[in-house]
Amino acid sequence: MKDNFSDRLLAEIVRKRSTLVAGIDPRPENLPESLSMREFCNETIDAICDIACAIKIQVAFFEQLGPAGWHHLSAVIKHAREKNLIVIVDAKRGDIGSTSEAYASGWFAEQTCTGEDNVIRADALTIAPYLGKDNFDAFDPHIAKGAGAFVLCRTSNKSAVDIQDLEVGREKVWEKVAALVSAWGDPHIGQNGLSSVGAVVGATYPEEGARVREIAPSTWFLVPGIGAQGGKAEDARNFTRDDGTGAIFNVSRGIMYAYLTKEYAHLGEKHFAEAARAAAKSYRRMLWEACRMKV
Repeated sequence: MKDNFSDRLLAEIVRKRSTLVAGIDPRPENLPESLSMREFCNETIDAICDIACAIKIQVAFFEQLGPAGWHHLSAVIKHAREKNLIVIVDAKRGDIGSTSEAYASGWFAEQTCTGEDNVIRADALTIAPYLGKDNFDAFDPHIAKGAGAFVLCRTSNKSAVDIQDLEVGREKVWEKVAALVSAWGDPHIGQNGLSSVGAVVGATYPEEGARVREIAPSTWFLVPGIGAQGGKAEDARNFTRDDGTGAIFNVSRGIMYAYLTKEYAHLGEKHFAEAARAAAKSYRRMLWEACRMKV
């Protein structure tokens, strides 16, 4: 990873005319019985690799399988790289400085501390901000070398209000975090005017998304929550810059398990990948039209 992550991301968006991120959330209870987790994920990736600007892999669904899950995870990341996809790992890491250094090395270094090839290396990682700047500083050298980060800011879940809506002076916690993310990202702004340090801003809070954009105009937003969580594609413009850039939108269940929905049920379990591709095309079109991108 030598080029600025922000510039690489925008180049993919323009090339594919897509702000869609396909979420890879392999839920064992929803997998076709005939396929392993690895096969299901890889066939889904094959179906959407020319449609999505990136994939977002939710590590939790692999971790729950124990050691076997890590083998599946490394194989899926390897397959995504072979398809030239940008890989965002959703692991929400964040701890004291020394521990975060280990996390950063584990997800971004080309080799492990024992000198082996790092088979789980990510292009970008989600980061929890609760421990402050010394947590973020551990990731900073890797970002300077081409990695990306998306810091949790205004998350899509309903109980986000329990902490994120608490007031600090005249601002809410999520507004404070947005300002921090913007400041942390200033040294990593690419040629496109956007930083490689982004923010996670839930699609279920479009008004707050517009406010975060005011606070952090040079920040990429990773926007989860469209589809199953209630976020709407037509609200995409709330999260973008004036030219339509600056936000990517994650859809997980709506793509991966499209074959279980009424719209695509006629395709059946055997053609789950075909359903995923059809759903991905639909989301790409809706999001692109909503963003009204001028690039």
